[in-house]
Amino acid sequence: ELSLFAIAIIKHGLTIPGIEDILTAMTHLFIKDYEASIRVLPIEYVKEVYQPFSAHYDGNLKSLISTGKTLSARGLSTQQNEQESVTGKAAQM
Repeated sequence: ELSLFAIAIIKHGLTIPGIEDILTAMTHLFIKDYEASIRVLPIEYVKEVYQPFSAHYDGNLKSLISTGKTLSARGLSTQQNEQESVTGKAAQM
């Protein structure tokens, strides 16, 4: 559902106020729903180990929604995207 929602928004060029927050919340709810299943896998689930993936995923999702391209397609890393976001917010103030 999340992927279809994101693709539809990009394909139709829709601008929805707060869409990044909506999609981030949907992603976190999806992960939360499956966290119990992940924890019973025959591997040690340490939340901190997966934090870099989570940050990378969130960065790509936000980039995809705001620009229509993932970070790698834009030639940026998660850290560069965060810096770009901070710089943009500072310029708006």
